[in-house]
Amino acid sequence: MIKAEALVSIGNVIKPHGIRGEFSAEIDVDPAELRCLIFDLDGIYVPFFVDTCRQRGSQAWLVKLDGIGDEKQAAAFIGKDIYALREDLSEDDEGEDGLYLYDLCGYKLYDGDVCLGEIEAIDDSTANILMHVTTDDGKTVFVPFAEELVAGIDPESHILTMNLPQGITDLN
Repeated sequence: MIKAEALVSIGNVIKPHGIRGEFSAEIDVDPAELRCLIFDLDGIYVPFFVDTCRQRGSQAWLVKLDGIGDEKQAAAFIGKDIYALREDLSEDDEGEDGLYLYDLCGYKLYDGDVCLGEIEAIDDSTANILMHVTTDDGKTVFVPFAEELVAGIDPESHILTMNLPQGITDLN
């Protein structure tokens, strides 16, 4: 049985694609590099092997899972979160404190002692990693992630504190 502690959220299913069981999904990593994709089906984490996948944009993927053969079966995955086994993710994604970059989703981001908002997503599709941060007034700002800017991480309180260059959030 797969436990939640062994998983990392890596994306979600957007919509079916075509009639052969493919779906469009936003995924933070290349699904072909993982042993399987895991979905929460009625409270149970169920692994599915990837039959085919191809990238479509920076984070969009067209995915076909083994055993899913038509549009109706693919439609059952719409809106579902996609998980990967923590052990399947690249060591490059894991920090010294045992956290993966994707674990920061849901954390509050502070610049010094000022709360900027909540980290909603991580975009690592380019050499410059960006955190998508939703502010208290509902705006999304993009904040670069670089280890040298990190002042501290508090996993218990879900807080990431950084020392950002002045005006960096005004560039959005």
